[in-house]
Amino acid sequence: MKKILAMAVILAVLGAPLVSAKFGDGLDFDTLKQAIITGIDNSINRLNEIESKIENNPKVSDTAKESIIDALNTVENDLLLYKAEVEQATTLEELRAVNQEIIQYLIDNKDVIRENIKEAIIDIAEEVVEKTEEFKEKVEQLLKILKVTCPSERETITELETQLQQLDSELDDLKQAIQSKDTVTIKQEIQKINQLSKDIADNLKEIEAACL
Repeated sequence: MKKILAMAVILAVLGAPLVSAKFGDGLDFDTLKQAIITGIDNSINRLNEIESKIENNPKVSDTAKESIIDALNTVENDLLLYKAEVEQATTLEELRAVNQEIIQYLIDNKDVIRENIKEAIIDIAEEVVEKTEEFKEKVEQLLKILKVTCPSERETITELETQLQQLDSELDDLKQAIQSKDTVTIKQEIQKINQLSKDIADNLKEIEAACL
């Protein structure tokens, strides 16, 4: 979950202008040139961070990884071309013109990157649904046994049943969010499901410790 949020933060920063037109007007040639180059380098570094997070996330499918990384590489290569233009510029006017092109380019491509990141989040959510349903099924099977073998833990068992009902409800909400591609709700539901799953596991350990 932290990886998803980190990607969202990086994406938001990536879309910001390198050097605003108003701010750039007050800079001399060398200062403006260095500021633009630094901005490009920072954006490329952030793109590389996203690529690394996507590549190393086992919950993202290979198809989604390929699509996202291809899109990020295209942006990165274009930024490198812009960097070359900046390095070759000889006047303030040329620098300002290139800077404006870069700003517009990032604005134009922000949605492309965001859509690819959204697909990665959906991939992760689908994996969460699958794993949580497997977990829920195992707990339900174990619960049937515990009801017979651990009657003294009736209170905790009842709490566990309530938690399973809540988990089922949150899974339904997550599936709906996946269907509508609502990434805000997806993130919220994943957090709820992770916490509920942890609480359920803790209650199971408590019952097993008392009876087994």
